[in-house]
Amino acid sequence: MAFRTVNESYYRFAPAAGVNASAIDLGYWLIAQLGYNPDVLNEDQLKQITSKRVRTVRDLRRRLWREHITDAHYALGWRVYQFGQEQLVYHGGWVQGFRAELAYSKERELGLVILLNAESNVVAELSTYFWSTMFTAMQDTRQSSPVSRLQATCNLRQQRLLSADINQSKNHTVSRAYC
Repeated sequence: MAFRTVNESYYRFAPAAGVNASAIDLGYWLIAQLGYNPDVLNEDQLKQITSKRVRTVRDLRRRLWREHITDAHYALGWRVYQFGQEQLVYHGGWVQGFRAELAYSKERELGLVILLNAESNVVAELSTYFWSTMFTAMQDTRQSSPVSRLQATCNLRQQRLLSADINQSKNHTVSRAYC
């Protein structure tokens, strides 16, 4: 398989920015965004970069997102969505041949990174499915006991999030993770 690179012209636009990073790198970045690495981003910086600056009504019409978000703003490099009853901090990106989405819920201490070597809208499908499923499960278990919440989380992981079916030519591999 040939190694694909980003077209050099993407790096020539001063006001735009980009990050060349792995999913693991972006996972560490989300951990810092959640406040767990104050040497990288302290609480004041986090509040500043995620403070709502400009309302973005256009985001309310995004296909796949519009059924979930009721309010949208731009912060400093982040979009801040009201996703049902939850606040979601989000950023997505695209260059020819690649897609990326990062999002997190500070209140829920939960983040998601999706990197894709394709120009497919499946990223939005995965992201909205993940957040709607997780927020629904977390809201449903808010009033229950800690044991019930743990069991519900395990059931959710088993049923929806950590089960993957991968078809590779004639071989059929099923990968499952359990609590």
